[in-house]
Amino acid sequence: MNIEYTGRSFTINDRTRRFTETKLDKVLKFIEEPVDVHVILDTEKRHQIAELHISHRHGMLQAKDTADEMFEAINGAVETAEKQARRAHKKFFSRRRRTTHRSLESDHPTWPIDVIDANTFGAEAADEQVDASATDDAAVNGYEAPPAAEMEPAVDPDDAAAAVGTRVIKTTHIEIKPMTLDEAAVALEASKNEFFVFLDSTTDRVSVLYRRRDQHYGLIAPEW
Repeated sequence: MNIEYTGRSFTINDRTRRFTETKLDKVLKFIEEPVDVHVILDTEKRHQIAELHISHRHGMLQAKDTADEMFEAINGAVETAEKQARRAHKKFFSRRRRTTHRSLESDHPTWPIDVIDANTFGAEAADEQVDASATDDAAVNGYEAPPAAEMEPAVDPDDAAAAVGTRVIKTTHIEIKPMTLDEAAVALEASKNEFFVFLDSTTDRVSVLYRRRDQHYGLIAPEW
């Protein structure tokens, strides 16, 4: 940090410099180098005026305060500059996070995967028989696709009505990357899951490759 002092009808001594620089440490927490500070201390009649011009990597801060004592004016100006720096810091990182998130979404979108507590499905629906030949190809990651009657929407576990609905234990996200079917098969073999979701680079469709019980592969490739 480089600091330049200007005194107008006010004599700047070492004590004033030390006080000012100690106070400025509060501002430095929220800005990045290179930092250049111009401190202007002025006396007008009975008023002491402190003015700060702080140039930093991402912009400029300006603050001014008037008080009966110069140290009070310096402290007030620094507090104003600190508030500006705090707001600018928060805005900068919030914008950077949004930019990063949009970049990730555009490059490789993600899909949520919910783990649902099996005990929350109705016992009556669980007793229904499902034709094995009709559901074999829907066995993904070791779970049988439940009958349509069991396909209830997930609800908030804190809701009083959740007692008769499904309960989501955990939600994770998988990244959807473009690749060929052969590449997806290699990725599935290396995966701990029984399925792999990918963007088929030949059809530009989101597809699911999974392991069947007969050790062959199944491919789900919606045409919409």
